[in-house]
Amino acid sequence: PAKAIDVRAGEEFRIIIESNPTTGYHWEIVEDILDESRVEYVSREYVSTSQPGLTGGGGVDIWTFKAVGPGAARIVLGYYPPSNTPADPEQMQTFNVNVK
Repeated sequence: PAKAIDVRAGEEFRIIIESNPTTGYHWEIVEDILDESRVEYVSREYVSTSQPGLTGGGGVDIWTFKAVGPGAARIVLGYYPPSNTPADPEQMQTFNVNVK
């Protein structure tokens, strides 16, 4: 099920999602067709929530977006396995953004 995000135009908002890049898995935006007239990608930052130096320890990806104009937009993030060849995401998270 999609998660709903309500935000005002001009505001930044964050999506925080569990991640573990030490395993090679990583989150990416699945749909390259992000409606930038409504929502713009700003940045992504990984923050470890485990003890320093712990191999296999996890954390969170903090995705920052900016609401640009009123209307509905959709953000789909996919969790991709480690691979040198294109692969489908093993899981996906959908966020329906309502910009006011």
